[in-house]
Amino acid sequence: NFCMASKTAERLQNIRLHFEKHHVLQADSLELYQRWIDALQSSIARALTHPASPPESPPPTQECPSFSTASQDKARDVEKRRQKKQRFPRWRFSRQSSKATPAPPRHASSFPSSLLPPARSRQNPHRLTGPSVLSSLTRPSARNQKRYECQRLSLTPASASACPLLDRLPETKRVQLRSEIKKKYDITAKTLSILEVGDIVRVQHQTTKKWDLIAKIMEIKPRKRSYLLKTLAFSSGVAAITAVIHLLNCGDHWIVHDDLYPGVIKELRDMALKMGIETTFVDARYCDRVRAAMQPNTRLVWIEPITNPLLNLVDVEAVARVVQEKKGCVFAVDNTFLTGYFLRPLEFGATLVIYSATKYLNGHNDVTLGYVALNDDAMYEALWNIQQGAGSVPSPFECYLLLRSLKTLPIRMEKHMTNGLAVARYLQAEPHVEKVIHPGLDDYSSSALLRHQCSGYSGMVAFYLRGCAEDAHRFVTSLRVVSNADSLGGCESTAKIPACLGTSYTPEEAALRGITPNLVRMSVGLEDPKDIIADLDQALKSTFTEM
Repeated sequence: NFCMASKTAERLQNIRLHFEKHHVLQADSLELYQRWIDALQSSIARALTHPASPPESPPPTQECPSFSTASQDKARDVEKRRQKKQRFPRWRFSRQSSKATPAPPRHASSFPSSLLPPARSRQNPHRLTGPSVLSSLTRPSARNQKRYECQRLSLTPASASACPLLDRLPETKRVQLRSEIKKKYDITAKTLSILEVGDIVRVQHQTTKKWDLIAKIMEIKPRKRSYLLKTLAFSSGVAAITAVIHLLNCGDHWIVHDDLYPGVIKELRDMALKMGIETTFVDARYCDRVRAAMQPNTRLVWIEPITNPLLNLVDVEAVARVVQEKKGCVFAVDNTFLTGYFLRPLEFGATLVIYSATKYLNGHNDVTLGYVALNDDAMYEALWNIQQGAGSVPSPFECYLLLRSLKTLPIRMEKHMTNGLAVARYLQAEPHVEKVIHPGLDDYSSSALLRHQCSGYSGMVAFYLRGCAEDAHRFVTSLRVVSNADSLGGCESTAKIPACLGTSYTPEEAALRGITPNLVRMSVGLEDPKDIIADLDQALKSTFTEM
């Protein structure tokens, strides 16, 4: 008490000096503050010189009516709350009768142990432990208890976690919370020998507060050579493309395949124009045209092994031989459609490979990621500097989702391939479809090259309807199972009209390249092929019956 009084007097003295300095209060108010300070100081001095004797405590058997301890106050409050609950019970209405009956009290012993909230750890009270997190958020009533148990057993078994992110399982901690790599995954070593998934974490340096991404998303084990593959993860596929383009300087020249995705062609052309880079579009299926387009300042050749949306196949090995004739030229391959499961461009001479992990690699339409794979140290350092400077580092949570999805990549790609072939064969027999483009059909133009270069194909299908632009639009909007969306490579089937997307082509140029208003590009998902075919059938009937 003496210490508190001294501190109070000191604070009052500081307040009085502050008010006096800034002329906040009048003289009488300042005098009043000074009286309080003097009174406190005199009380402290008297207490120190003449300490008071402690009050005599009453005998143990004698009750003091004017004094109550804290335990007695607490017991009195508990008794008041108990009496209040008895006077005002909880009410609920029963379905059997309209009369309101008081609800019986709920005790922990009346519920199964699997539905009780998880026990809290004394060492870390903020960490959720136990078999389930949902049990702490929902409490079933007595009449719904059995049904709730059945639903819970069918959805989340008692031995599994209801939410691994809230429970902070070890795998989640490795991705989001850990600051160093201690364990390396080898998820698909038994089922797929060409993929190795590494760890992805984010490290914060205590001194510079600079965020780094230590990423080894995918390692490709080549058959012909042995080298250490380097990878860089980016926040999106466009960010990865932009980083590769920034390897060029003003005044350089690059060659781009003219059968890329129309939106990508527009972005590449506009970006190169602003950077002062000369661009030449050629048909990379013909190597002599690529060789003829080479210039002394050519620094980059960009292709897609299977094009979007017309699914034309390019000979990667032949183009790589042409590019290697030019010293210092980089050969970039966008392998988003086929992934490393069906094609490994680095084995055929590519300098670097770009992936939009948003598509088939993740396969769930819930991630926006891209990455570049290469085996050149100097180029890796240059791309790393561009990644850090542009701020295109992905989030750890999206990296975790990609690691989770890569475990099912072989299964998903095989299912995409079989479903896509079934849909293509159905469309080929449909009279309202003029032409179907799919690598698995017998009339595909590059079947021999496909068998030599790839071990399979994805679920992409392109087809022309026998009708005009209105018919194609009516067909796409009539689909129910298949979604009308731009994205592709996910579990859900999607369909889109490429002519409706933003391009830099004139209508005449687009028609010359085969992108007509009646062209439909379809990404076949993982649904039952019978459901997809039935949906296509009803959409075709509703479209051409109204005509």
